Amino acid sequence: MNNSNATTIDEKELFEKAIAAKNEDNNSKAMEHLQAILEEIPENAEALNLAGIILYEQDDIEEARDSFATAIKNDPSLIDAQHNYGEALIKMKDYENGVKAFVRILENHPDNVPALLRLAQLYAEAGQLDNAEKFCQRVIELEADNDQAQRLMEILPKLRAQQNPPEVDQADELDLMQKAQQANQDGDIDQAFININEILALNPNNSEAYNLAGQMFFNNGNLENAKKSFAAAINCNNNFKEAKINLGETYIKMEEYQQSKEIFEEILKEGRDDTEVLHKLVELSETLGEEEDIKKYEQALSRHSNLQ
Repeated sequence: MNNSNATTIDEKELFEKAIAAKNEDNNSKAMEHLQAILEEIPENAEALNLAGIILYEQDDIEEARDSFATAIKNDPSLIDAQHNYGEALIKMKDYENGVKAFVRILENHPDNVPALLRLAQLYAEAGQLDNAEKFCQRVIELEADNDQAQRLMEILPKLRAQQNPPEVDQADELDLMQKAQQANQDGDIDQAFININEILALNPNNSEAYNLAGQMFFNNGNLENAKKSFAAAINCNNNFKEAKINLGETYIKMEEYQQSKEIFEEILKEGRDDTEVLHKLVELSETLGEEEDIKKYEQALSRHSNLQ
């Protein structure tokens, strides 16, 4: 946040006291001085701007925004207040109007580096990388040694690569998965993991690869990594029933019965009330001593059996 000096003698004295108090982290005292100014001269834009900064730092973002807006209304030339107003809007997730606030600064001050740099950052965050690069380059033209602009220019190629990942050859994925499964069946776990890592290098969202890795970790007694792998598989494909069952079984092995029960209940809510899931829920309810759920799932099992 930015601030400037007051203009008139009386205001200047109070304003300087407000700045001194703020610099000493005594915001309540600073606000007292600012309120004294504003009671006498409510249109004082500098006091409104500094009050907005304090409100912003106290997370009273809406009040801060309004204070900055009033400062701008009273003194449209106060660039600091315009910048702070834009930041308040961004903080409130009003990105459209936040961007407009910085664009308005550039309409009258096209070489304002803070506004140019902020727009570069905002466009980069929004994935509009060409606009981000344009504003970044302008900053570097004005300030060749601007660290923030230089760092952002270094990051932009990586962001572009993420936006346009290379096309995945599904045939390669399938071939590697078959090799991993065969290596696992042959007991060559190291080779199976090599193949899985190759798959994930091609496609980090391959749920089958994570699920197979989880099964291998589970069989080797590495339950923590098994849990993480099954969770990753589900994260890639939330409809992956096998991975959910495997995660539920892992929680049972870890004696985390409540977590396991929640997984199997999730499967049940998805309309998959097969015998395996219902039996598992009866067993888990018995382990947890939840009598009502035991009856509920036993009755569901009975209904399920009658339908077959």
